Amino acid sequence: MKTARILLIALLICLTLFSTVSAATIDAAAYTPDAGETEIQPRVEETKWYYKTVDGIMYMRLWSITYGKWLTDWIPLV
Repeated sequence: MKTARILLIALLICLTLFSTVSAATIDAAAYTPDAGETEIQPRVEETKWYYKTVDGIMYMRLWSITYGKWLTDWIPLV
């Protein structure tokens, strides 16, 4: 039983070491960008408003999802 486990482990090690993975060849001409795709395209910054209430006064604050930081301080909504 012990020798069977050792042989199984040795076989698995040999299979993982000597297995080959073939990659498909990529046709470079099929992946050339069009004229419009070579230009830089600006993206819009994503933001989200957060709200809280302290002592009956509601506050809001703007969070930048893109940069991961607060863009404003807490603004009271009066």
